[in-house]
Amino acid sequence: MHWKDLSLKYIDYLRGACRYPFLMVGRTPLKNLSREPLGFRVLVVAAHPDDETLGAGVLLHRLRHLGVDVRVVFTTNGRGLDWKTPVRQQHATAICRLREAQSALGTLGLSPDVIDGLGFPDRGLHRYLSCAWKDISDCLASVSPHFVVTHGLEGGHRDHDVTSLIVQLVAAAQEVPVLEWAEYNRDFSLTDPMVGFPRNGGASSPLTLTMTEEEWQLKATALKAYQSQPESRHIGRRQEVFRWAQSRDAVEMLDACGGEPRVLKTLQQFGKSKLRNPYPVRQIEPPGNLLPLP
Repeated sequence: MHWKDLSLKYIDYLRGACRYPFLMVGRTPLKNLSREPLGFRVLVVAAHPDDETLGAGVLLHRLRHLGVDVRVVFTTNGRGLDWKTPVRQQHATAICRLREAQSALGTLGLSPDVIDGLGFPDRGLHRYLSCAWKDISDCLASVSPHFVVTHGLEGGHRDHDVTSLIVQLVAAAQEVPVLEWAEYNRDFSLTDPMVGFPRNGGASSPLTLTMTEEEWQLKATALKAYQSQPESRHIGRRQEVFRWAQSRDAVEMLDACGGEPRVLKTLQQFGKSKLRNPYPVRQIEPPGNLLPLP
């Protein structure tokens, strides 16, 4: 790990912002690990509160309308970029972000007791790869989802890519299909009216969910709950785009990640130690048509 990341990790530990697993800003009691799985189950893993609504809000609404048991886990606390912020203020920000998520997802038909936060630092998930691996493994084992919905591995935000990388590797080991959503990347910005995966982002065919006017209004209402994230509240997209995660080894997955060289180096070191890189990742074919898409 780069010396800068080691220093930030040490500072967060000393200040009590991130002492895994018992003292972490934004970590919830992980209710999803204790609730009994019911019926058809989908686990959503997002890096920050608002990503799940931006990338897959209408899909989640349609799944709930069909009676699917949808659980949501956020990997980071959304505390913001400045690690110098007092820990008390970080706690307040994390609580605010979680409440915004509960309000937004409530608009889409989900109850607060299906929403959890792992509490890793915003833009610092790559400093806690082994811990995040354990948490996500526990979540998948406990929820036993029929498939997982998460970020596309698309070279966008570093926390998005790290979340997607861990989810895909853990899900492959547990033989669970993974559905990626497109949010923003090197080819599509957050403000573009259209969304998609990078043009060299792989061979799997995209699945497009076109919203009805009522669904678009519902998603807009849900996004308005994120008062702390003004850039997320005015998205005019009327589509959500997904793809089933493709079969590839860990080297190819790392190549798809974005971010600074020091972050990529950390991921590569983790791959070598944890996965004996290169590690063949066999994604599971989804059984039948699992998506309520037109």
